[in-house]
Amino acid sequence: MYIVSDQPSEVPDLRFVYSKGLFIKNGAENEAARLPTDEDIKVISTKEAKKLFGTGAQIIDGVTVSCPSHFSFNLGSSLSFDN
Repeated sequence: MYIVSDQPSEVPDLRFVYSKGLFIKNGAENEAARLPTDEDIKVISTKEAKKLFGTGAQIIDGVTVSCPSHFSFNLGSSLSFDN
């Protein structure tokens, strides 16, 4: 999954946005296993997105992400490219 933003500092820490959805078990190793990696979710610029998707990018309608800091955004809602 990609979050497209030209202001990555405005995107919340990805561990507050995404979880691998593993069964919750106690222990530091199990907690670390649930944290996202670049293979799970990554913040990329619009320039990088255009290289990856060309003109074939799609907006995911109705997918909203919220985190404890009260920051919410709609995934893909600001994805646009100049031709």
